[in-house]
Amino acid sequence: MTVYIVTSGEYSDYGINAVFTSQEQAELYISTMPDSHKERYYIEKYETDESHYEGTVFYGINFSMTMKYNYRYYTTHPFISKKPVEEEIEHSRYDNNYYVTIPTNRFYHFFEDDDSLECKKVVQDWIAKYKYRKEVDEK
Repeated sequence: MTVYIVTSGEYSDYGINAVFTSQEQAELYISTMPDSHKERYYIEKYETDESHYEGTVFYGINFSMTMKYNYRYYTTHPFISKKPVEEEIEHSRYDNNYYVTIPTNRFYHFFEDDDSLECKKVVQDWIAKYKYRKEVDEK
């Protein structure tokens, strides 16, 4: 199996940003970065053993939300799961902010207007459901 690893940095700043099974997906990931940062990312190609993963590939929308439900979304990343997509939502709290990952079935290209609007709607819908559940739980 061939994997395409998106990396950035050099020496002690070197790191892996994402891993994909196609070069097109790796290039799409880099294309979501601001133009001023794109030259910092590289695609490295490696041959691996056959995949032992079974499951569905989802893309997570990561965003932060304040206690007053103000938010900003910032990245998507792929992951594989055997669970239904509804069970993969993660959130944590740190310094009065929630950090949330919402899984979706597609990759959002944040610098395209239609994708940006659709992603914003996914986040707003999740926040509305979260607020409703929190209000019901408090009663």
